[in-house]
Amino acid sequence: MRKFTHPTRLLILLALAACAGSGRSGPRRDPNVITLQEMNEVSDRSAYDAIDRLRPSWLIPRGRNSGIPAVIWDGRPYRLDILRTMPLEQVQEMAYISALDATTLYGTGYPSGAIRVTSRRRL
Repeated sequence: MRKFTHPTRLLILLALAACAGSGRSGPRRDPNVITLQEMNEVSDRSAYDAIDRLRPSWLIPRGRNSGIPAVIWDGRPYRLDILRTMPLEQVQEMAYISALDATTLYGTGYPSGAIRVTSRRRL
């Protein structure tokens, strides 16, 4: 039987650890999208509270000179404060859009990106 040196053992352990799963079951969640299913799993009342619980990193200011993300609700720009009064029952999906992508999609003025909110459609 071959005897492994200390660095070789360490590499084998690291390789095995990398192959092991995270232990989570179910589908992975997109860090840039909050789906209707996820929103249905929380008891939050406002869209802001749901983001704060499910994707708190969206609410952290980006960079030294930039602030918080803007909100694009059904294609119209708003300030982030609108999410505090937006009932979660009205929301179909929310997605974080990077500053670069927000500028491409909506024009200048999104140095911290944007949170795109899609309303539920009434039939």
